[in-house]
Amino acid sequence: MKPIVLLVTATFNGLGLTTLLGQTRYATADTAYVQAVEQALGHLEKGQCQPCLTAYQKAFKIAQKSALSTMRAALCAYQCQQPALAKTYIQQAVDINYSIAEDIWIDY
Repeated sequence: MKPIVLLVTATFNGLGLTTLLGQTRYATADTAYVQAVEQALGHLEKGQCQPCLTAYQKAFKIAQKSALSTMRAALCAYQCQQPALAKTYIQQAVDINYSIAEDIWIDY
């Protein structure tokens, strides 16, 4: 599973390598969304797949505009051995922002 973690945690932008786990900008300013995404990320970093999925699902009820958060949700699903859900999240990430999703795959 480590290769997938690397896929979701690092990508290149125009200035160089950017860590996605240290996200400081959010798709929405809604505090409930920000809290849910931060909780999900904490669970992801600890390898707690089910609480991670639950927190991302809560966040996505508020807004699902971040391809990066959606890719992280895919990782949570993959870790929970839910490949169909992981694939769904990956497709949604591509639909949200193709270039970010593509960069993650290419740079990996």
